[in-house]
Amino acid sequence: MSPRSACVGFSSRSEDGYRVNKNIRDMCIFAQHNVLSDPPFSQMDLICCRNLLIYLEPVLQKKIIALFHYALRPNGFLVLGSSEGIGTLGNLFALDDRASKIFTKKAAAARPAVSFSLNKYTGQSDRAGTTIRPAPKQPDTNWNYIEAQKEFDRRLLSQFAPAAVFVNEDLEVVHSRGRIDRYLKLAPGRASLSLLKMAREGLLFELRNALNRAKKGGLPVRKQRVQVKNGNAAAPDEIDVEIIPVPVANTKETYFMIVFTDAPPSLKKRPASLPSSAAAARQAELENRRSLKLEQELAATKEYLHSLIENQEATNEELQSANEEILSSNEELQSTNEELETSKEELQSTNEELSTVNDELRSRNIEVTQINNDFSNLLASVNIGIVMLGGDLTIRRFTPPAQKIFGLIPTDVGRPFANMNPIIEGADLQSLIVGVMENLTSVEREVHARDGNSYFIQILPYRTLENRIDGVILVVIDTHLRADEGLRRDSGQTRLYASGLIEGAREYSLVLDDQLRVRAASPTFYAAFGLDPALAANTPLPHFGHGQWDLPALRKAFDSVLHDGPPSVQLDFEQDLAHLGPKHFHLTVNRAESPESRLLVLWFQDMSAKAELEGALRNQAEILDLFHDAVLLRDLDNHIRFWNQSARTLYGYSPEDAFGKNSHDLLKTHFPVSADSADSAVRTRGLWEGQVVQTTRTGKTVRVFSRWGLIRGHDSSAAILEINRELTPPNV
Repeated sequence: MSPRSACVGFSSRSEDGYRVNKNIRDMCIFAQHNVLSDPPFSQMDLICCRNLLIYLEPVLQKKIIALFHYALRPNGFLVLGSSEGIGTLGNLFALDDRASKIFTKKAAAARPAVSFSLNKYTGQSDRAGTTIRPAPKQPDTNWNYIEAQKEFDRRLLSQFAPAAVFVNEDLEVVHSRGRIDRYLKLAPGRASLSLLKMAREGLLFELRNALNRAKKGGLPVRKQRVQVKNGNAAAPDEIDVEIIPVPVANTKETYFMIVFTDAPPSLKKRPASLPSSAAAARQAELENRRSLKLEQELAATKEYLHSLIENQEATNEELQSANEEILSSNEELQSTNEELETSKEELQSTNEELSTVNDELRSRNIEVTQINNDFSNLLASVNIGIVMLGGDLTIRRFTPPAQKIFGLIPTDVGRPFANMNPIIEGADLQSLIVGVMENLTSVEREVHARDGNSYFIQILPYRTLENRIDGVILVVIDTHLRADEGLRRDSGQTRLYASGLIEGAREYSLVLDDQLRVRAASPTFYAAFGLDPALAANTPLPHFGHGQWDLPALRKAFDSVLHDGPPSVQLDFEQDLAHLGPKHFHLTVNRAESPESRLLVLWFQDMSAKAELEGALRNQAEILDLFHDAVLLRDLDNHIRFWNQSARTLYGYSPEDAFGKNSHDLLKTHFPVSADSADSAVRTRGLWEGQVVQTTRTGKTVRVFSRWGLIRGHDSSAAILEINRELTPPNV
């Protein structure tokens, strides 16, 4: 039967589903009910109370079961949970279905005492506070015919009716009539109404046998001349016992009425002076009667034993069934216990993992807090202007000196840098920043401010630990030495020293006076070249490392910058250093003015990895010379580093003539787009291709298809490999 068909006739369709019809709702009462304190309902057909009694003490369980017995109508049903039962109150309910725990109400001998938590008012109080008690009810003294008949029946039964008892299926006395003390008596110990415990000596065996026969057959059973000992009498009394099954209307129970009567007297006593033959006949008759009685007792014993065996077998079957249920429950409990153990182990493992993660997070938080504190103190102590920008060119951090130069306030963190109003003139900082982000190379400029000061500004890419570009760093140094007075002091040039501190992660910085003596240097410079800062101070640079820095190219560059030459010179040189081995450096020499003398600010950039990349390509020159296309290698500044034979044939320049030259200027390259767009494309995407027009050494123009590829080294250095193929055939 589907749920939809079950709803037909009993419910109506609504927006949320089905609604039970009103005639059925009127038959139901929904109310909050406290089963322990509220008065129970009455005349109920069914009470379903599942999984409630298991949470209560035995005393409360007995009270609730008695209340259920009171509330049910005769032959009503009680449904309990699978783990619940009626306990010792088997006289109130009979088991109807063991598996489903369904019980049927019994008609008890006496209604169990139940107590309701109702307010008992013994009287009413008037407004003055005095208690007004109701007048006692006057007994009804009317005497009518029905009451007279009841009294007549009572006296008749008490005087002339035989002694009888009324017992239920459990053989407990429900009611009695007449004097039954000759046949039944209370057993010593705890009071019990069990018929078998109350039977006098000699009656128990016959009574039990007769009850078993009456239960089986459902017919009256009569036992005659049962000998029962009555008190201290010498001879036992002979009685007749009749057991009559009595079905009770409206119940499934069967009651038994047991009637006790005195046996009729034996043969009358004969005179003593009987003939010997008559005495012998009398003796034989007595023997026959005794034998017959013994045979009857033996047959009754056999029948009783047979019934005991049947009851024992039925009990064994019930015990076996109960044992199987217990074993099944035990297996289920064991399985549940194993699942709980597994869940407990999983929870313990999860707790341990969470504890480990919490410890790691706590340690990381401590490290991050310490790093933030160190970094904040470092930025606060550096006396140069530093601004850090994010990938979206918004301000992340800045030092106090940068506030004056760029016009910043603490609330500018997170704002776009383009909205700032720096005091620097003559430099498009926004374009320089965008160029550094696209080209991945640093930019250095000397700029002037509106207040008349000169600044040296350097813009570098912001690299993460994963070597990913995530913004730029702006470093501004006052070239007129406003931060400190006197590079003549050994500890001078704090701002330049801080610049070396910032650049120490990638470059080595050094400050020399006009006598080429060391005035300041970055820690990375001292560490890389194995110098002691105390010993290196005021020492001429040519004296370092037994004269290994006394190079003609360096002296020429220093003289040019010091003696009214260009303010900045760049050059490449190679040197075999004791601590670093053979190295290829790119050196930038800048001039700085002070009241005492001119200073030289040197930045060394290690180009060894880049040189190794170029050297590896040169080692493949023989292979590249076999190409019919012109192949040239140039750095990111477009300076030619390699030139194959096909390029020599196409353009007319030898490798010696082309090396170090700017490829765009040498070949007078004309692009379909701007040269900056092509350079930006190869730096960001790693590849560019297109048709260009170039000029050879003889002045002839050629149209070539050019393909550029970006090649990166292990230390983030990069170069551009350019392959050109001529599109127009050569002139004959």
